Amino acid sequence: MPALTATPIAGLTITARRTFTVKDVRAYEAVTAGRNAGRLRETATYGKPVVPPLLVGSLFSSLIANELPIRGATVIGQMLKFLRPVYVGETVSATIEIVSVREDHQLLQLVTQAATGRGLCVDGEAVVSYGPVPPSAA
Repeated sequence: MPALTATPIAGLTITARRTFTVKDVRAYEAVTAGRNAGRLRETATYGKPVVPPLLVGSLFSSLIANELPIRGATVIGQMLKFLRPVYVGETVSATIEIVSVREDHQLLQLVTQAATGRGLCVDGEAVVSYGPVPPSAA
């Protein structure tokens, strides 16, 4: 993580890469009570096992919570468009970029995107609040 800063800077971009496995998808399905076994077998639609779209989207939450160089970052709104599937075993790069900072309200506007070698898979945006972490939560 970059060094903590009091004021986020527009233009800051953070990227993480992840290759989801069958084990990851099974763990996600266990947590969400998902019963769509079609994601793990070849399907007529995609021909390969597919990573659940919201599991891919969870990469953005992880980047916001763990990699933004500010304290108390919390997603308060998010919109995601799932443009193409991410296949099990395929490496996906998730990127967040701060496009605007509202210091007066401690809000950030982010662009969120995920891509594989086949191109853009997820395109979206998020609004994030930030600020000091209360002593009881630290």
